[in-house]
Amino acid sequence: MLWLLGRHRGGASGPVSYAELEEPVGRLIEEFGPPSRSGRYPGRAAWPFSRLERELRDPRRADGTPVPTTGQPSRRLLLDRHAVGTFTSPIQALLDDPRLVVEAARLLLDLHFTPVLSPLIASACGLDLDEPVPRYGGEIEVVTTRRPRRAGFAEEVLRAYSYARAFCGYAGAVGRNPVGLEAAHVKWHSQGGEDELVNGLALCSLHHVLFDVRGPRAQR
Repeated sequence: MLWLLGRHRGGASGPVSYAELEEPVGRLIEEFGPPSRSGRYPGRAAWPFSRLERELRDPRRADGTPVPTTGQPSRRLLLDRHAVGTFTSPIQALLDDPRLVVEAARLLLDLHFTPVLSPLIASACGLDLDEPVPRYGGEIEVVTTRRPRRAGFAEEVLRAYSYARAFCGYAGAVGRNPVGLEAAHVKWHSQGGEDELVNGLALCSLHHVLFDVRGPRAQR
C-alpha cells in the first residue's frame, strides 16, 4: 500500500499491472518484511497484490475477471493473465487530495513499523513525509487506535544500561548529555511490544536501525 501511495504521489494514478510492481514491491518486502525462506524476492509481491483489501483496490485479469481471493496466489498466473489492479473509485477520489496521501502513509508507518525505519521505508517508496502540500476539499479527520507510549520508558532503559550502548559499548556525551543514544524496543511497539525495561535495549542510532531492520522481524 505504501508503494502504491508513493506511485500515486509521483503522478502515476492509473491502473498498475502485477508485472510493474513485482520487482519494487518484492524488494520492499524482502528488505523490511519477514525473512524469505526461498530467497527469491519477486514472487513475494503476489500475495499483497491479490490480498489487499478489495475496499481499496480492484485487481483483475486481462479478460476483466476478478483475481481470486482464495488459495495461494500464483505469480505465474498473474503474469500470464496480465493482471492489473486499480484503486476503487471512492479511494481514488480521496487520494486526489495530496495531503491525505501523506497522512495515510504516516498512519500506515506508525501503526505497522517503528519510527526508526519510517523515513527509510518512505524514501524507498518514493514518499516525502515532510513535503509541504496543500489541502483542498475540506478537512478530513484521521482517527487512529495507536497505542500511547509510556512516559519514562526511554530514561529507564538508558539508566539501566548506564548510558552505554548494549552492542558497541560506545558512551559518547557532550558534557553530561549522551549523544546518539536511543532506547529501542526488542519487540516493536507497533506490534504489541510493551514499554517495559525487559523489552528495551540501549543502542546507538546506527545499531538501532540495524536492529529494527533485522532483529525483531522473526518475532512478528
